[in-house]
Amino acid sequence: MRLRKAVNIAVIAATACYPAAVWWALRNGLGGTVLWIAAGLILLRLILNGFRRNPILVFLLLAMTAAAAAFSLSGEALLAKLYPVFAGCALLAVFGYSLTTEKCIVQRFAEVSVPPEERSEFFRLYCRRVTWAWCIFYVLNGSVALSTCFMSDTVWALWNGFISYILMGFMFAGEFAIRIYLKRKKRF
Repeated sequence: MRLRKAVNIAVIAATACYPAAVWWALRNGLGGTVLWIAAGLILLRLILNGFRRNPILVFLLLAMTAAAAAFSLSGEALLAKLYPVFAGCALLAVFGYSLTTEKCIVQRFAEVSVPPEERSEFFRLYCRRVTWAWCIFYVLNGSVALSTCFMSDTVWALWNGFISYILMGFMFAGEFAIRIYLKRKKRF
């Protein structure tokens, strides 16, 4: 249990630090090493948590392994820079697919903290709108992330390792503020 938790934390930390690590690695001729380490961490997490429970991680493992192998053969930095684009596409797929189901992903998360008696039709529609907002965010962020792949390593690392995280934080904070406001207005 401790190993699983430690690996999960390591994967989350490595994901957050990935742009800075790649930026440093490209400057020091170690780009392939960072990619293989990232693929290894994802693989270890899948082994500990189960492949069937994590189809997104399986996709990311395949993408990271392909990028690591291609980078090792060609030395092309673009291959190392594409990972945030793949990660954003995976999240967009999850959020977008959930819109085709009865309960979108935001509603599933929200139901953890919202009692059943407060889950009105407005609550359901609100969760769907928030899911749509996240889909739009992932499209816009992914578009910029892709364009930075063709810019300098510094611009790429700045966007993918700093600016996009700040924007994501603003999305979380903005949605949280709106939800608090709506709760006070007794909307749900």
